[in-house]
Amino acid sequence: LFAALPPAERSPSLPEPAGGSSSVEEIVVPGGEQAHLYVGQLTVPAGHADVPALQIAAVALGSGPGLVGRIPARIRERDGLAYGAGATTVGGAGRLPGRLVVHVATAPRRVESALAAVRQELEHFVAGGITQQELEEARTYLLGSEPFRRESARQMAAVGGRAMLYGVDWDEPGWLEKALGGLERADVDRAVRRHLDLDRLSVTVGRPAGGA
Repeated sequence: LFAALPPAERSPSLPEPAGGSSSVEEIVVPGGEQAHLYVGQLTVPAGHADVPALQIAAVALGSGPGLVGRIPARIRERDGLAYGAGATTVGGAGRLPGRLVVHVATAPRRVESALAAVRQELEHFVAGGITQQELEEARTYLLGSEPFRRESARQMAAVGGRAMLYGVDWDEPGWLEKALGGLERADVDRAVRRHLDLDRLSVTVGRPAGGA
């Protein structure tokens, strides 16, 4: 179906997402008592060669199951600053770049402390790199989760469509094992340092109406 389209329709011109300089924005959200902190930046499109390494990094930071990952372990478990916390590195990636996003749900009075802790954890991760244990646990989690994305005809159609659209062999058996199996710590560290520029982090805080 894609091949039958004229080139202009097959590859529409899309506006580049806004992003770049560091900024902090605060908004008021209706209802509730929680504040929501989002820290992030643009990273890479879905078809980029560094996506598998960044997916490993995402699990190490906090996109995996439960409270696994540096962000929830630090922000929620150790410091007690959040009701919930997590992270991703290629969120929403498509033909345009995805996003590094750290999300923390916290009390309004703790937003600044949570932001400082998030920045510190990201700095440590970029500077010190991933550990071998984090790499192996992340690889195991991603490989173990993959079959659940291919259980129905609808899911398989989605995988095939995305593979065609983004030019990645996601629909080929064993693609993920091959993509993740050869990754070493140095590969993940290089990808992280290439695409996570902590000087470009943008911050959005949603505070509940009437919050401190």
